[in-house]
Amino acid sequence: IDLDVHQGDGTAALTGENASIFTLSVHSEQAFPLRKSASSMDIGLPTGTGDDEYMASLRERLLGIFEDFRPDFVFYDAGVDCFENDGVKSFCRGHLGLTLAGLRQRDEFVLRE
Repeated sequence: IDLDVHQGDGTAALTGENASIFTLSVHSEQAFPLRKSASSMDIGLPTGTGDDEYMASLRERLLGIFEDFRPDFVFYDAGVDCFENDGVKSFCRGHLGLTLAGLRQRDEFVLRE
Protein backbone atom coordinates (compact mmCIF):
# COMPACT_ATOMS: atom_id res chain seq x y z
CA ILE A 1 0.00 0.00 0.00
CA ASP A 2 1.71 3.18 -1.22
CA LEU A 3 0.02 6.35 0.01
CA ASP A 4 2.66 8.84 -1.03
CA VAL A 5 1.83 11.89 -3.18
CA HIS A 6 3.81 10.23 -6.00
CA GLN A 7 2.70 7.09 -7.81
CA GLY A 8 4.44 3.93 -6.58
CA ASP A 9 6.20 3.33 -9.89
CA GLY A 10 9.26 1.64 -8.38
CA THR A 11 7.18 -0.88 -6.47
CA ALA A 12 4.98 -1.44 -9.51
CA ALA A 13 7.99 -2.03 -11.75
CA LEU A 14 9.54 -4.51 -9.29
CA THR A 15 6.37 -6.52 -8.63
CA GLY A 16 4.33 -6.08 -11.79
CA GLU A 17 4.93 -9.56 -13.19
CA ASN A 18 4.18 -11.37 -9.92
CA ALA A 19 0.47 -12.23 -9.68
CA SER A 20 0.85 -13.13 -5.99
CA ILE A 21 1.63 -9.49 -5.12
CA PHE A 22 -1.06 -6.81 -5.17
CA THR A 23 0.11 -3.20 -5.24
CA LEU A 24 -2.10 -0.21 -4.47
CA SER A 25 -1.00 3.36 -5.11
CA VAL A 26 -3.06 6.39 -4.12
CA HIS A 27 -1.38 9.53 -5.42
CA SER A 28 -1.79 12.89 -7.13
CA GLU A 29 -2.40 12.28 -10.83
CA GLN A 30 -0.26 15.32 -11.71
CA ALA A 31 2.72 14.46 -9.48
CA PHE A 32 5.98 12.95 -10.71
CA PRO A 33 6.39 10.58 -12.45
CA LEU A 34 4.25 11.76 -15.35
CA ARG A 35 4.67 8.39 -17.10
CA LYS A 36 3.53 5.92 -14.48
CA SER A 37 4.21 2.17 -14.21
CA ALA A 38 0.95 0.33 -13.68
CA SER A 39 0.27 -0.91 -10.16
CA SER A 40 -2.35 -3.58 -9.55
CA MET A 41 -4.59 -0.63 -8.68
CA ASP A 42 -3.75 3.04 -9.18
CA ILE A 43 -5.93 5.77 -7.77
CA GLY A 44 -4.85 9.08 -9.27
CA LEU A 45 -6.47 11.99 -7.43
CA PRO A 46 -6.86 15.60 -8.56
CA THR A 47 -4.40 18.18 -7.27
CA GLY A 48 -5.48 19.56 -3.90
CA THR A 49 -7.69 16.59 -2.90
CA GLY A 50 -8.54 16.94 0.79
CA ASP A 51 -9.29 14.62 3.69
CA ASP A 52 -12.89 13.64 2.92
CA GLU A 53 -12.39 12.83 -0.76
CA TYR A 54 -9.09 11.06 -0.07
CA MET A 55 -10.56 8.86 2.66
CA ALA A 56 -13.64 8.02 0.59
CA SER A 57 -11.42 6.80 -2.27
CA LEU A 58 -9.18 4.83 0.07
CA ARG A 59 -12.01 3.20 2.06
CA GLU A 60 -13.94 2.22 -1.04
CA ARG A 61 -10.99 0.39 -2.60
CA LEU A 62 -8.96 -0.93 0.31
CA LEU A 63 -11.72 -2.94 1.97
CA GLY A 64 -12.52 -4.64 -1.34
CA ILE A 65 -8.86 -5.44 -1.94
CA PHE A 66 -8.52 -7.06 1.48
CA GLU A 67 -11.66 -9.12 0.89
CA ASP A 68 -10.71 -10.23 -2.62
CA PHE A 69 -6.94 -10.59 -2.37
CA ARG A 70 -6.59 -11.72 1.28
CA PRO A 71 -2.90 -10.82 1.76
CA ASP A 72 -0.69 -12.77 4.16
CA PHE A 73 1.10 -9.53 5.07
CA VAL A 74 1.09 -5.90 4.03
CA PHE A 75 3.84 -3.34 3.46
CA TYR A 76 2.66 0.21 4.04
CA ASP A 77 4.44 3.30 2.67
CA ALA A 78 2.80 6.07 4.67
CA GLY A 79 4.03 9.08 2.75
CA VAL A 80 3.67 12.44 4.49
CA ASP A 81 4.14 14.57 1.37
CA CYS A 82 0.35 14.43 0.96
CA PHE A 83 0.23 17.06 3.72
CA GLU A 84 -1.42 20.33 2.70
CA ASN A 85 1.59 22.33 3.91
CA ASP A 86 4.29 20.08 2.49
CA GLY A 87 7.37 22.20 1.84
CA VAL A 88 7.99 21.05 -1.74
CA LYS A 89 4.50 21.69 -3.07
CA SER A 90 5.36 25.25 -3.99
CA PHE A 91 7.69 24.07 -6.77
CA CYS A 92 6.16 20.68 -7.68
CA ARG A 93 3.32 19.85 -10.01
CA GLY A 94 0.56 17.89 -8.32
CA HIS A 95 0.06 17.94 -4.59
CA LEU A 96 -2.62 16.77 -2.20
CA GLY A 97 -4.30 18.69 0.62
CA LEU A 98 -4.48 16.36 3.60
CA THR A 99 -4.47 17.92 7.05
CA LEU A 100 -2.59 16.44 10.01
CA ALA A 101 -5.90 15.01 11.22
CA GLY A 102 -6.46 13.52 7.76
CA LEU A 103 -3.02 11.89 7.73
CA ARG A 104 -3.71 10.42 11.15
CA GLN A 105 -7.13 9.16 10.06
CA ARG A 106 -5.57 7.58 6.95
CA ASP A 107 -2.86 5.80 8.93
CA GLU A 108 -5.23 4.58 11.65
CA PHE A 109 -7.59 3.23 8.99
CA VAL A 110 -4.89 1.32 7.11
CA LEU A 111 -3.34 -0.11 10.27
CA ARG A 112 -6.73 -1.09 11.71
CA GLU A 113 -7.92 -2.84 8.57
